Parts: sequence; C-alpha cells; structure tokens
Amino acid sequence: MSMRIVERVRSLWRREEGAVTVDWVVLTAVVSGLGMAVAYTLWVEIGTANNNIVVYVDGQSIKTTF
Repeated sequence: MSMRIVERVRSLWRREEGAVTVDWVVLTAVVSGLGMAVAYTLWVEIGTANNNIVVYVDGQSIKTTF
C-alpha cells in the first residue's frame, strides 16, 4: 500500500502541468505584496503631510474686517 502512495507522489512530482499555475501564483503574490508595501509607505507619508497641513491651517488667523 505504501509503495502505491510513493509511486503516486513520484508521478505527480514528475508532471509539469501545474508548473505554470504555480509560477502565476508566486508572481501574483509578489506583485500584491509589493503593492501593499507601496500603499503602506504612501499611507504613512500622506498622514504626515495631512498633519502638517492641519497644523499650518490651525495657526492661521482669519480677518473678519476689511
């Protein structure tokens, strides 16, 4: 029984039908991870810029007379 399992695993290992699918899965994972890293970096920078704008605008005075 165990020899049948070993032979089946070897047979599956030798076939290459799913190799392209695995390549695409890995490529998609890398692109997704890179996109998330860029989004996180931009999110932090945008938050910092937003805080700087808020501090600047809060410090401005509005003239109500002409």
